[in-house]
Amino acid sequence: MNSWRLVVTVLAGDRGRALPKMVMTAHSYTITVKKEGKKYYAYSDTFPGVYGLGETVEEARRSILEAMRLYVEQGRKNHKRLPPSRDVYAETVTLVVD
Repeated sequence: MNSWRLVVTVLAGDRGRALPKMVMTAHSYTITVKKEGKKYYAYSDTFPGVYGLGETVEEARRSILEAMRLYVEQGRKNHKRLPPSRDVYAETVTLVVD
């Protein structure tokens, strides 16, 4: 699911003067973390070729987020748009089997 949200931040400057407003758009993407042997790896279907790796789930998560940030940063330098999320629905389910 791609979530669009407008965040406006007003910072207080010297002696109470307001600094210019900063406008940012938040984008939401689904990432998946899987265990492979003793390591965890993370990926997002929206960012093909971008992966994260770690000793823990949290390390893999931080790694993929940094990789996604670098991907977006490089895309901006090349005047490319952010990839739209291809996710329509995601859920974790539990299957009980006899």
